[in-house]
Amino acid sequence: MTLDELLLEWSYRTNKGYPCLDNPSDITILKNLLEHLKLPSNQIISELEKSYGDKDGKPGVAGMEDEDPDARTTPEISSDEIISLINKNKNNSNLLLKIKRLIANSPAETNWEDNLSNKANITDKTIDSSNAPKDLLSYLKGNDDLPAFNKYLNNPKLFSDLPKQGNLIDEFKDIGISQDSVVKIFDFFGAEAGRGVGRGEIGLALLCGDVKMASAGAGDLNWNGKYLEVKGSAARLGKRDNQFPNFNRSDLGVLAIKYDKSDKNLSSLISNLANEADINLDELLNAVINFAKIAHPKGNTESYFSKEILNNPSALNIAYSKNMAESYTKKYNIQHFFIWNSKPTSSDGKKYGDYVHFSSNEMNNMIDEGTVRFSPAGIGNTDPSIAGGTPYS
Repeated sequence: MTLDELLLEWSYRTNKGYPCLDNPSDITILKNLLEHLKLPSNQIISELEKSYGDKDGKPGVAGMEDEDPDARTTPEISSDEIISLINKNKNNSNLLLKIKRLIANSPAETNWEDNLSNKANITDKTIDSSNAPKDLLSYLKGNDDLPAFNKYLNNPKLFSDLPKQGNLIDEFKDIGISQDSVVKIFDFFGAEAGRGVGRGEIGLALLCGDVKMASAGAGDLNWNGKYLEVKGSAARLGKRDNQFPNFNRSDLGVLAIKYDKSDKNLSSLISNLANEADINLDELLNAVINFAKIAHPKGNTESYFSKEILNNPSALNIAYSKNMAESYTKKYNIQHFFIWNSKPTSSDGKKYGDYVHFSSNEMNNMIDEGTVRFSPAGIGNTDPSIAGGTPYS
């Protein structure tokens, strides 16, 4: 690698497009490059800092002596000079590829963070542990997809036009970028101020023109003013391992102790109690309703549970799921659900990217039809995960 190639490579890898010796990130990039070339990195960097330091001995920007960024001037350069340099290196395919990428990516990079903020409400605060705009930019640049993606943003698909059921990869395969980039965008996740940002949220906000990340603390996504809730594989309508408080003192717990039942699976416990010869089914029903009200207080327990289903574990699980979903929907004022398979395609035919979306008032029908299914609830797991249904079948 020649000196010119080294400087170009260093510039290409920096965030600003030119290296600064007072930027620790740029120094790290240079050090990695030098070590890869088996050159004395510490010695070279030290000499650079001495040579290009300002009058106070502080590190400056290579080739510039003014520490104030606003006072820096871009050296004049003509297109003829660039063409001449390219012609001198016309047989260096790696260098030409880097120049091509640098020029092609430049228009999209100029206002990248502002565009993501305005279009999708994605900022450097969206994910606590990383800079989402920079990471997304890196994915697209790495796959040579940035120019095509920038063009796509001028006329993106709408969530409103997505079929009720389908596959995300299939729906976005024709937008001009690689499948790898589409997958990476939909797989992007993290946390914001303690709230989970699940897989699919940033993807839908970025790729759908009528969807944005919701304001902090306001849920998942904003779809034309509607709260859009996104749930990937094994997601929950609540908390993981949520324990029922003081179960042994509850009406249902007292009955379990009386009849020596130790089932942790809620549906099994209730049905086993219902099969006791001397059990009072009215008392058991009230105990079940009181349990469900405490677990999910905004549900409509009386409409879901009845004496007729107390000895039917499957019916009990459906009733519990409906009550849980209604309580969750009311608690957060959710208006629409998007449920998708965020796990890799498996040998049993479960395909990555399969999804179904529906309004919150359709949830009961989705549960009845088996389009959405939840794992059985338990005494120590009152908010079971999504376990199956159309996206996972």
